[in-house]
Amino acid sequence: PLSATLSRSSLVQTLVLVLRSPSEPHTPQAYLKDAKAGTQGYVALDRARKRVVLGYRGSKDLANYLEDADFFMSTLPFGPPSLKMRVHTGFLYAYQTLRTATATAITLALHECGDGCSILVTGHSLGAAMATIAATELANNGTCPVQLYTFGSPRVGNAAYASWTASVL
Repeated sequence: PLSATLSRSSLVQTLVLVLRSPSEPHTPQAYLKDAKAGTQGYVALDRARKRVVLGYRGSKDLANYLEDADFFMSTLPFGPPSLKMRVHTGFLYAYQTLRTATATAITLALHECGDGCSILVTGHSLGAAMATIAATELANNGTCPVQLYTFGSPRVGNAAYASWTASVL
């Protein structure tokens, strides 16, 4: 079950604090998981703050540690190509394992949230790197305001990526 799987993650403790509202609890939208890659995430709707919350779990298993170790740089598949942005190959791979499911869940949650909704993206460790890549892609799409709040994030990309990330978020 979702609660048993996520209760082991420090990210969930953070999400509970971020989502807790005295007037109305958050509404879970989607549990994101790729068993082969060992990646997990969660999309929830925070109605009280009119925002969608996306969280990714940090490293937990061998597949995650292998992703962490794949430190060669790859070209970012979105954003302005002229900037020559490069990101950590393992972090990009980890994000891409949940990219389609994330996009679907975010789209549905934004529709349910209505006008004036924003997106908060968060994560810890590997999840923070995935969150950074997700936040830049979501912000680049320009659908709504995107905020990024990470914990223990490693370096995700080169200087060009860092500058572009700061400009779009």
